[in-house]
Amino acid sequence: MTTLMEKFKAVIASSTSHNESINEGIFNFHKLSQDDLKILNDFATLNRDYFRLEIRLDDGERYELPHSKIESTDTPTSCKISKLERPGVSTFITITGLKNSLNNELITSSKTIYFLGEFSAFSSRSCDILPLGTAIDYLQKKPASVETRNLVKDATGGKHLEHLDFWIPFNQPERSSDIYDCWIQHALYKTSILFCSEIWPDESGLKLVFIASQNLEIILRSDTPKTYDQNLIPEVANWILEVEREAGIRHTFLSARIANEHSKRNDSWPSLLSRVLKKAFNNARNDYKAHLHSKSADTLKAIGEIRKSIAEDSSKIVDRTHSLVSTLFRDIAIAVGTVSIKIMISNGSGNSRTETAMLLIFSAAWLAASLYFTIKTNYSYIISVAKSRFVWSRKVNTLIPISEFKELSSRPFKDSIKNYNHIRRLALCVYVTTIIFLLSMAASQLVHGATA
Repeated sequence: MTTLMEKFKAVIASSTSHNESINEGIFNFHKLSQDDLKILNDFATLNRDYFRLEIRLDDGERYELPHSKIESTDTPTSCKISKLERPGVSTFITITGLKNSLNNELITSSKTIYFLGEFSAFSSRSCDILPLGTAIDYLQKKPASVETRNLVKDATGGKHLEHLDFWIPFNQPERSSDIYDCWIQHALYKTSILFCSEIWPDESGLKLVFIASQNLEIILRSDTPKTYDQNLIPEVANWILEVEREAGIRHTFLSARIANEHSKRNDSWPSLLSRVLKKAFNNARNDYKAHLHSKSADTLKAIGEIRKSIAEDSSKIVDRTHSLVSTLFRDIAIAVGTVSIKIMISNGSGNSRTETAMLLIFSAAWLAASLYFTIKTNYSYIISVAKSRFVWSRKVNTLIPISEFKELSSRPFKDSIKNYNHIRRLALCVYVTTIIFLLSMAASQLVHGATA
């Protein structure tokens, strides 16, 4: 396969002119020998999942490859290479084609870019750039995507931040190549926009704003000489996006540090990077470390408040559980005691039996009402506690991870609720059994009273 690729590249290199876009390439030749046509035929057969090749002769005749009857040509001939549409995949044959397509918005939706040739694979945060024929999972797993539009305010409609993950370098190649050099200069220019706080339209182009105690405003110029540090800019960008929940504070620290740098009269962006980025990055990391130190104290305080609050809430739920049990025994004692006294002093007459039955029915109704209002009151109380916990938990979650919060807060609270529900079900069974028993006795009294 490597030999065929080298031969195909040699044929393409012999073209007198070519024009390649993201969708197709046209290559013009003075003539094509029989060996050249065989190489193009073999290439078309081997790469039919990627390309469709068509030979166009000077007289207008066309042949779709592979084709067995086509012969060598002594007149100007062109080869049209159509790239088959594959979701998330782009393919290029020449560096010129790749360079021409880097300004095409369609390329930013690519998850994989294949290039015809031998080079060390590399990747951005959302896209792999691989030699044609390489497995898609060649590079390591991509990092989680971070919504960069939440970090930078773009007053131009967000088009400069959309698909920014495509441009941020992530895995560098083992060795440099013309393909990497072509891509990286464009990618670093795009990546540098991440470091500002706001983007505003301006008569001179785009105005980038870096917010601090004294804001820095600078014009973005596309004709700035590409004198970037190929290692530092990706390192800074990936440091910002490394932890999603911390991306906002890291971005704020870096932008503020850049804003504190004094710009010169002729400074523009991103030429300013070569002078200030290294110092601003080191200072931003120190600011972030200091932030983590102060945050640790806040975290310890928050954990103490969580434990205190959970202890109070759980204690209140336990009190409700005890109250439910106490109410159960009180209600049953009152109901059974009242009925027992009535039965003891009754003389067994019909009227007495009717009065006893009515008292039994009243006791059953009183038990049912007491059960309903007790459970309803406890339910409303638990819901109010849960809502209040949700409100303050949103504030606490900014200080400690959600998993740690659940370990400290949610599980103990759920355990107390689980215990309450277990006791509630047992109490409900006792109440229902007692009510059924009282109603049965009432029915018995009424039947005997009617027959007496």
